[in-house]
Amino acid sequence: MALAMVGVRFKSDKRDQYLQHGGWFVKVALWLLFTVVAFFLPVGLVNAYGAGPWHACPLAPAKTYTWP
Repeated sequence: MALAMVGVRFKSDKRDQYLQHGGWFVKVALWLLFTVVAFFLPVGLVNAYGAGPWHACPLAPAKTYTWP
C-alpha cells in the first residue's frame, strides 16, 4: 500500500480516497485471508523463517526449539 501512495499530495487524489480512507471491505477481506493462510503454511517454512535472523541477534539462545 505504501508504494501505491507514492506521489499522492492531496486528499482529493483517487488513490488516497480509496487506499487510505476507503476500501474497508477489501482491507478486511485481505486481513482475514492472510490470517487464515498463515495457519496453512508448512512447518518447515515457518521454522526456516524464524531461525533466519537468530545469527544476528546477540541475545539469541544457543539452540532454538524446532517442531518435531
